[in-house]
Amino acid sequence: MNKMKKRSLLVLLMFSIPFLSSCSSFVIDDVLVVQGIGLDYTKDGKIRGTALFPLFRESTTEEPSTISVTTDNTYNILQKINEKSALRLVEGQTRILLFGKAYAKHNIEEIIHSFSRSPSLGRRVHVAVVDGKAETMLQAVTKKDVKESLYITDLIEQNIHTENLPYTNLHVFFSNYYGKGRDVFLPYLGGEKNEIKLKGLAIFDKERLVTTLNMKETFLFKLIRSGSKNGLYHTFIKAEGKKGAVVLRNLYARQSMTYSKKNNSIKVDVHINGLLKEYPAWVNAKDRKQVHDIESQIKDELTKNGNRIVQDMQKLQVDPIGFEDFARSKTRHFDWKEFHNRYPDMDIKVNIDVKLTQTGIGE
Repeated sequence: MNKMKKRSLLVLLMFSIPFLSSCSSFVIDDVLVVQGIGLDYTKDGKIRGTALFPLFRESTTEEPSTISVTTDNTYNILQKINEKSALRLVEGQTRILLFGKAYAKHNIEEIIHSFSRSPSLGRRVHVAVVDGKAETMLQAVTKKDVKESLYITDLIEQNIHTENLPYTNLHVFFSNYYGKGRDVFLPYLGGEKNEIKLKGLAIFDKERLVTTLNMKETFLFKLIRSGSKNGLYHTFIKAEGKKGAVVLRNLYARQSMTYSKKNNSIKVDVHINGLLKEYPAWVNAKDRKQVHDIESQIKDELTKNGNRIVQDMQKLQVDPIGFEDFARSKTRHFDWKEFHNRYPDMDIKVNIDVKLTQTGIGE
């Protein structure tokens, strides 16, 4: 009797496997797997949507391609793209969402609400702003020597890994957008012709782009916001009547904040341990007095520029660094509205100390 049951179960499983596998599988040659989406705002007030996807020819070589459509809203972009495609679109593998600069300045609320309701989009999705048109940048991917539809995603992740960018992805973006205490920041991309490069950070006030930071400012932004364990900073120094370029490599930067509601103030202290990766031949690495002078010059510049960035954010009444969230964590019965009203006039001071390691500067 037991043998009969086992045999029946085995036959049932053999017949079930093909049916189960056919429920969720698809042939990659029969669909377009969307890996990038770009959104632009046209001069006549319409939305230009672009999808980036890999095409696989007879060989296994990937060939990135794009389809673009123009529509009145963001909700039917993929439907419109599907109408222009001979193959069915699959969006579950989307890895990059790009906003053209005009679109980011106009309003990103519609697409954010749409993406936040999509169960197929995970944490590996990155969001970024393009200095120009998102369509142009996605098309540039198809024209690069390295045919890789995930090129932009890899570019962003590499710069996050090397700490040129603060950590960000779709999950962080949603947290900043829907949460209280900090405003949205996104990678800012640019490039001429078919070049694609990181330019810095894009800063938002709710659903609109209000300003951008270059790479030097992005380095400081990251230090002030959370500290860092890597990153490069290019600057100039003067010594003995000479002037030369240096590159500071951050080995480790520790950040701390203190908040005083009574004094309406926040103090940010950053302590950098680093080395000079590049420096002029006339710098004597064994001269501690000269090294100390270089430390002071770099400290003064970083502190000055760090305070300028914070003051610019206060003038725009945006808080991507998260001062409000920090103050909330230190205050019982925190009043969000009160802090928001006080924020533009708060006394926020940044102090950045620099310590160059003797062995590092001499290497």
